[in-house]
Amino acid sequence: MAKLNSSGSALIWSTYLGGGGDDFITGIALDQYRNVYVAGETNSPNFPLKASLQPSAGGGKYQKFVTTLSGSLNSIANCSTLLGTC
Repeated sequence: MAKLNSSGSALIWSTYLGGGGDDFITGIALDQYRNVYVAGETNSPNFPLKASLQPSAGGGKYQKFVTTLSGSLNSIANCSTLLGTC
């Protein structure tokens, strides 16, 4: 994940979102507070979770995820949850 300046010529913030397996982002959105909502799929057994509906990824299957990051990308803002297998 990276945040660039308005002209796209300089990096403002960046972070890694994922675990030790395959992680794919399929959607990104911002709210009025500049929190970043990231949706995708993962098969990482150690994908970062916070207040997750499922306790962990399992069985090597891809699972949907939704993660909210702070506007500075330095922390999970509200939750990072798995939503089930694909």
